[in-house]
Amino acid sequence: PVRLTIFLVENLLVLALALLVVMSSGWFQRVLERRIISSLESITGGRAEIGHLRFKPWLLQITMQKLVIHGSEGSSEPPLVSVRDIEVGVSPVQLLHRQLHLRHVDVDGLQVHIRSDSNGISNLPRPRVQTSPQQGLAGLMDLSIGRLTISHSAFIWNDQAEPVELNTRDLAVLLRLTQGHYNGTVSSSNTTIRSSEWSIPPIKLNSRFELSAKSFVFSSFAWQTRGMSGDA
Repeated sequence: PVRLTIFLVENLLVLALALLVVMSSGWFQRVLERRIISSLESITGGRAEIGHLRFKPWLLQITMQKLVIHGSEGSSEPPLVSVRDIEVGVSPVQLLHRQLHLRHVDVDGLQVHIRSDSNGISNLPRPRVQTSPQQGLAGLMDLSIGRLTISHSAFIWNDQAEPVELNTRDLAVLLRLTQGHYNGTVSSSNTTIRSSEWSIPPIKLNSRFELSAKSFVFSSFAWQTRGMSGDA
């Protein structure tokens, strides 16, 4: 039994080392990059690009530079979303469960450019997959993030910029696609938002929203901070 145990441990170590070597290879990095791009395009309906991606399997960490998501804007206009740097820590739980569990997501240099015309049509892309309500429920995506940080970023609506920084912990996003609209919920135990001119104290929040090419609507929003609370 002792020799068998030693034999199994040695083989497991060799297998783990081989997996680390494979996941560190350029081939695996390219496969992972194509998978992430495909997932982003399926979720958003836009066209995604990644300037550089690196996966560190021993740290379960993904770093990306120059991430871009194009909406329906013109070729001469800024893209819908661009990110200078992003670092994602994947949880080991992700290897055992279907839901997406991330230890942390650190975003630096995020820019969101949203444009809308006189008819209320924006450059937000339409989801590529149209589903029935039953299919949407079946395709539910459960996202859990231990810590989310967004810094040196700007949200621009019709060329009016507002630079903000956001830090949130225990972020959970539940999203489903139903007949061309996204319905979802967002919750966080500790969120701070600040710009160069204002800031808010840490808040706990829970909200429901609907996102389409024509609108982004919060159907409910509940918050709590320093002895105060409210809902809408």
